[in-house]
Amino acid sequence: MLKLFATFFLISATHAVFDSAAQKAIVNAHNALRSKIAKGTYQQKLGRLGPAANMRKISWDKSIAAKAQAYADSQPMGHSATKYGENIYWKYDMRKLSTASLGKLGAKACEVWENEFKKTGIKSIKQGSSVGAQTGHATQMAWADTNKIGCGVASWRGQQYMVTAVICQYSTAGNVSNTDMFKAGNAGSQCPSGTNVEASSGLCV
Repeated sequence: MLKLFATFFLISATHAVFDSAAQKAIVNAHNALRSKIAKGTYQQKLGRLGPAANMRKISWDKSIAAKAQAYADSQPMGHSATKYGENIYWKYDMRKLSTASLGKLGAKACEVWENEFKKTGIKSIKQGSSVGAQTGHATQMAWADTNKIGCGVASWRGQQYMVTAVICQYSTAGNVSNTDMFKAGNAGSQCPSGTNVEASSGLCV
């Protein structure tokens, strides 16, 4: 009986790793948002965000991605106890998704998370504002001190639907209570030690 259950489990789950194109799409989505905020041109529902003086450029981290993928493969029901920041995008379907379809969900997840700025918005860049709980995915995407990201994706059969989770983990973790999302000021004017402003993006690299 146990052997039969194990076989069913394997058939019902689809595991995929984001390829280089998917990784690039995820990173670009984050940095496009961060660049607009750094330059002070990003328009959210409650007004313009930025400029940001210390917004770092994000890059893909293989080690973090491996951890995010392992957690996705565990068929989670909520957030992990990771030391990293973490965003999760959930998708529910009647049919099993192909590996190619799963690969496209990284960019889709970023779009959904960023839309929290568009649909709800924030009144203050200090975490813990009245709408913070509704925009936590977006603020993690735009957290100035964050400079590394890694993501994983997995799909499995739930009780009624195919459940898919896209999990992105971030270092340094954002959404720190009573802390500003970024330092206000001209783009790159207060880059962290060891980094310099990239003229084209306004990000610290």
